[in-house]
Formats: sequence, C-alpha cells, structure tokens
Amino acid sequence: MAPSNPFADYFQRLEAIVNQNYDDTAFPSDLTGSGITKEYFSKIDQLSDSLLAFIQDKVITPDVIQKATKSFPFEGKGPEGVMLCFLMELVNCYEEMNHRTNLSSSEGIALLNILEKVYRPDYYMAYEYLSEVPQIIINLDEMVVYISNCIEAAPQVKIGSLISFLLQDIDAQADKDYRIRMYYLCEAISEADGKITVSESDYLKSLLRLDDNDINNDIIIDSIFDCQR
Repeated sequence: MAPSNPFADYFQRLEAIVNQNYDDTAFPSDLTGSGITKEYFSKIDQLSDSLLAFIQDKVITPDVIQKATKSFPFEGKGPEGVMLCFLMELVNCYEEMNHRTNLSSSEGIALLNILEKVYRPDYYMAYEYLSEVPQIIINLDEMVVYISNCIEAAPQVKIGSLISFLLQDIDAQADKDYRIRMYYLCEAISEADGKITVSESDYLKSLLRLDDNDINNDIIIDSIFDCQR
C-alpha cells in the first residue's frame, strides 16, 4: 500500500539522495555481467540525452509547471514535479512492458542512466566505467520505490501518457515530439533481451497512438532523425 503522502516522501528522500557524499571506502559494483554491450549502452546514452534535453527545453515550461502543480501535491517544487511526472511514466513503462527495474540488469541500465543524469549530474557514466560503478550511484535504485508509490497516487499514469496529460491544450507539437523520443527509448529498452514481446509491442503502439481506431491521432515516424529535432 502506498504511503498517505507519497509525493512528500519522494521529495524528502530525493533531498537525502542528492546530498549524499561519495564514500571511497564502499566497494563499487560491477555491472558488466548483465551482458550490456558498448553499442547498446551508447544507444541508450544518446536516446536518454535527447529525451532529457527535450524535457528541459519543451516540457518544463511555466504553463506545464502550473498545470502540474494544480494536478498533484508537489508542495511548490514545480520543475522537480514535472521531472517526477516523467520518471513516473518511465517506471510505468517498465511495468507495462513487464521489464525489471533492477538497475544492474540489462533492461534496467536505461533507467539507471536516466536516474544518474537527473539526480547525480556530477557523475559521468560511461561504458568503460560500468565495472566500477560507485555505491552512491547504485543507491539511486532506492528512488524507484518512491516513484512507484507516486504512480499509485496518480491514476493518470495508467490511463495514458502523463506528460501528454500535462501538454494537452498547451503544446500539441511538443506532445508529439515527446512521444517519438519516448518511443525510441522504450523500444531500446524492449530490445535489451533481443526480442519484442506482445506487451512490449502493445505499449510501443500506445506511445504512437496506434492502439485506437482513430487514424487521425496516429504518429508516423519517418526516421530516427525525428528524434533529433
């Protein structure tokens, strides 16, 4: 059962996480055993960079922040609240596609990559360093539980895209561009084990609005360069 005020718990734990200092005595974790290739890591790294830059530029805007703070009890943490909405959607993506959120798994490396960039931008994650990931970065795994608790308190996440909910009536083009970027990231996550399951395919179709009978809503992707705009 989720806490009575999961958003307050999230921000409280977030503050503790980002204020942690590096502990040189803690043994680093070796994530190379999860089967992640350099090519796959590079792909995830580029897609997450593109998505996060887009969110900072086109999603975390005054109008969206205002709508988010009216919709959820973010306690004055507007920009952080919008970023939480994205993370809620990302964790829900894992749940919908039946993937583990374990940060040391091949599927979870995308989640770890994004959590590191959002919460610990002072750390540079590279493929060459996966054999010695500091414990302070592995500790970001703790935030997944808090994010999941927030999902339980936000039914909009299960109905559809939470970011789309915030962008609707504000910026339709940004909504489309966000879905395309999210599609490419989730597609890469689904490819971690080398196959696409029915649940993964269904979720990917929903991101492009291909899961209904209204062809006017369909988002058609011309090429990977759609993700770079």
